[in-house]
Amino acid sequence: MDVRLIQQISEAMQAQQDTIERQNQMLAQQEQFISGLQATLTKLSTSETEQIQSLPKLIQQFQDISQQHLMEQKSLQNELNSHAKPLTNLMTQNEILTIELARLLDNLTELSHSLMMLKNYLDPNNKEDNTAKIQAKLEKLMQSQTQIEQSQQAINNLRNKLNI
Repeated sequence: MDVRLIQQISEAMQAQQDTIERQNQMLAQQEQFISGLQATLTKLSTSETEQIQSLPKLIQQFQDISQQHLMEQKSLQNELNSHAKPLTNLMTQNEILTIELARLLDNLTELSHSLMMLKNYLDPNNKEDNTAKIQAKLEKLMQSQTQIEQSQQAINNLRNKLNI
């Protein structure tokens, strides 16, 4: 009877040891995941900050180029108008220029809209929302890790009692 009891205790201790090893592996994996997540968050934050800092400069460059191009086109159109002759080919060229300006304006409007969407996407408030979501997931992982450590401690306490 004592041999069977000793064998059962030995099997229970081995099962506990296996559980402890699995929990240690899980903890190591979680710590590795958390470290990777923190590194990714840092890299993402740095990248978004750089993009946000360069956005005003890009918008200003776009506005400057657009303004310059529109002024050149306006100047060209004014020059053509001042030298206009009632010739059909000149009217045709002016119509083509107007069509091309309309296309250019459509493209500039679309580009401006895209830049505004990018600016809104890179808005620091959105970054804070993304960071808050990731931080909440990180806190859940840390709580899970704490629960595993408490469970491991309880198993170790039980194992110590069985060794007595």
